[in-house]
Amino acid sequence: MLTMTQAKDIRKMYFEEGKNISEIARETGHDRKTVRGYLDKDNWNEEPPKVKKEAAISLTHTSRTLIPGLSRIRKPCVSKGTRQNEYTTGW
Repeated sequence: MLTMTQAKDIRKMYFEEGKNISEIARETGHDRKTVRGYLDKDNWNEEPPKVKKEAAISLTHTSRTLIPGLSRIRKPCVSKGTRQNEYTTGW
């Protein structure tokens, strides 16, 4: 985001000095699309759109999705004769 002074300088170069967008971009070091955006902007008090936050995904769900085979690791033993707190690697 540019400062108001930079935005005013860009608008001055275009509207008062008659420079084209490519010249302004070269002189200021900003991208052509950035220069165009600041020239097209009329309402400077407009609030930017709010970004919706996605629902949090549990770490176990994410890890299992990203790392194949992780669901087989550290699952509780259900075979007969084992204690409830023991875990197996599933390999």
